[in-house]
Amino acid sequence: MGRTRSSNNAANAENVDTASRLDAATGASTNAPLAGLRAIELAGLAPGPFAGMLLADYGCEVLRLDRPHPLAHLSSSGENHPRRPPPTPDNLTRGKSSLAVDLSTPGGRSLLLSMIPHVDILIDPYRPGVLERLGLDPRNVLLRSNPRLIVVRLTGFRRPSAASTSASDKPVSEAVTTTFTSLTSPSPTSTSTPSPDSSHQQAPDPEAKYTHMAGHDLNYLAISGLLSTLGPPPPHPPIPPGNLIADFAAGGAAAFAGVLLALFQRDRTNGSGRGQVVESNMVDATRYLSSFARAGQRTPAWDRDRGTNVLDGVECPFYRCYRTADNQYVAVGALEEKFYAELITLLGVRGEVEMLDRRDPRNWSALRQIFADRFASGTRSEWEVVFDGSDACVTPVKGWEELEEEGVDFGAAAYVRLAGDDQVPSSPSSAPANISTATQLAEENTSPAPASGNTTQLGANSTEDFDPSSFPNTDDALDGKSLGREVEKEDGDTNSKDTRRKPKKKMAMNGNQNGKEGLVPIRPGEGGEDILKQWTGWTRGSEYDVRGGGCVRLGGSDGSGREEVRGERGRAKL
Repeated sequence: MGRTRSSNNAANAENVDTASRLDAATGASTNAPLAGLRAIELAGLAPGPFAGMLLADYGCEVLRLDRPHPLAHLSSSGENHPRRPPPTPDNLTRGKSSLAVDLSTPGGRSLLLSMIPHVDILIDPYRPGVLERLGLDPRNVLLRSNPRLIVVRLTGFRRPSAASTSASDKPVSEAVTTTFTSLTSPSPTSTSTPSPDSSHQQAPDPEAKYTHMAGHDLNYLAISGLLSTLGPPPPHPPIPPGNLIADFAAGGAAAFAGVLLALFQRDRTNGSGRGQVVESNMVDATRYLSSFARAGQRTPAWDRDRGTNVLDGVECPFYRCYRTADNQYVAVGALEEKFYAELITLLGVRGEVEMLDRRDPRNWSALRQIFADRFASGTRSEWEVVFDGSDACVTPVKGWEELEEEGVDFGAAAYVRLAGDDQVPSSPSSAPANISTATQLAEENTSPAPASGNTTQLGANSTEDFDPSSFPNTDDALDGKSLGREVEKEDGDTNSKDTRRKPKKKMAMNGNQNGKEGLVPIRPGEGGEDILKQWTGWTRGSEYDVRGGGCVRLGGSDGSGREEVRGERGRAKL
């Protein structure tokens, strides 16, 4: 109601275009759930690339916009040129192509803005205000250029809008909100005047002070409340599980879920096909992920100090890991009575422990010692023979290199199969990727570092002298996340008792010895021009060109209302 005939025709034309893209989709099966969709990923590290990889793994064409480099795009094919730029520090590039673009220049911004009508999704990993300072405001610029666009804005701390505006304050037509992701359509903002009554004014957000601060997974965990529950009992400090929770579960995976919600809503809104702005932050998403743990604090299962509860994995004897005779480990998760009964039977300790009530924490120390002594009497493989196929909930603790030797497929989060299709779906990692191989990347790289004048500075946590290639194995990156400050990586804490432990085998840089998993850092410019031509029909020297190691639009607008002539006018001050 209220839509014009022309807007209906435009929406129908876009639907036809999407359908034709689905029919012509390449690089992924047309049965893939996201086949025919296109996404631009603004380069970052960890959560943003993980969201992009999830999109690519399930059929979406993903073009990553990387920083410019003097050796990028020396030829239109890029990949076959004898001199190429060094790989980016990001490993999560499976199924993606790269285009080097300097968004601090008018030509770079014009190129991105000109691509927006041709895509479905844009992944924004930068701090609050970066796109706005670039003249690429999602609501006022990007969604006006493509009303069907879905912009997912991924930050560590909350954005100002998320920190100051609740879903209940927005018109129903404007937003659909979940606990961790806000989906906002590009309809005009309500212009109603706030009531002067103080009872209707929102209380100041105590977390607004974090909005523009730099941060990493550990900081988001700390603010979320979850970190206080992880690790050994006090007075020992909390211990985070790497950067898995905030960066990946609450970061990339939550943003991916937000995109799916936005796609679903876009396609069911009475044919209007309106796009969305997905606001996703790692603090709120981590809190959402910890719903079970927070609710559990009101029950005997989780109402004690950190490390002393049933599911903490530290003091509870039937939910923790034990060392075996060969300095390996087994995991024990015998929570239910019938599983616990099978555990103590197969372990051969029923006579020693059946008089000790496992529900009483006062007995846990004695039970732990009995179990520890028993597991230490055999090797891990010997205990596997005992417990495999049983319901005792005992499994070996395996390392990645061991799983690689076994040929385990790391490349799928879920298999999607059409009804009536008896064929087992292949893993996304088994599909060929249009990126460099591990062998090529292992060669000595003699390429010069990018000139400082070609480094795009995006966001308040960017540093001019930061060279991400010097930190290939760290997740130093992004508060949601443009390139950030250096972080020191401490050596792992060695176990003094484990004197016979063999040194860890150094894994291939892509986490897979033969490269089949496709987790290899992409080089700026790889495959991007082919995708650009496929999406838009543009050719180098006609609609765009390469200057200073980055692609620029010829004769377009940079989003500021000024036309871009065939030349650069200087850089944006961010």
